[in-house]
This record gives sequence, structure tokens and C-alpha cells, in this order.
Amino acid sequence: MRNLLIIFIVMFIFACSSKPLTEDRATDIIQKLPEVQQFITFLGSQKPPVKALITAEANEGAPGDDYYMVAIAENHPTHVVTLMRFFINKNTKEILVNDVVANKNIPLDEWRKKQ
Repeated sequence: MRNLLIIFIVMFIFACSSKPLTEDRATDIIQKLPEVQQFITFLGSQKPPVKALITAEANEGAPGDDYYMVAIAENHPTHVVTLMRFFINKNTKEILVNDVVANKNIPLDEWRKKQ
């Protein structure tokens, strides 16, 4: 009986820790990236200051159903300019970055080497 209880507890802990991401959590993870923080700071330093707009959408242009697309944009009074698109896997939390020059999604580490 004791072994069964231990197995149940381990399974419960694993199930709780492996929950898929929500859109809000995906947005938080991307917003905390140093590159995104620098961009937000830069926008705030503009005259007049420009606000950052960060949105997450399930499967919008994503490489598969298991990803959220998180867009980082300049939110001007008359228009919005999207500058970065990240894709974060709902299950593994793998982050891809949309490389508009190469026209493909690449891993975050590879994107950082190009910067």
C-alpha cells in the first residue's frame, strides 16, 4: 500500500509540473527575455514615448498546433508595428524566433548568435 501511495504522489507531481503553457504564461516568459526587455526600455525612451504591445495567439502562424505565437510590437497612436515574433511550445517551452530575412523560424540560441 505504501508503494502505491508513493507512486501516486510521484505521478501527481509529474502531472502538475508538466501542464501545458497558457497564453498568459507564454507571454510572461517571452516578455522576460533580455532582448524583449531592452526593446521595451528603448521604446519608453523615445520622444514621445512609445508603448510596447505584447500579444499571444494560439497557432497564429506557428510551426504547429503545440505553439503560441507571441508578437512584440510598437503601439503608436495611429498604427501598430510588429517587430518580433516568437513561438513557444506549449509542452516543452522551446522558443523559436521568426527570422524574417531567412523566412523561417529558428531556435532562440541560433537567433541570438545572429544578433
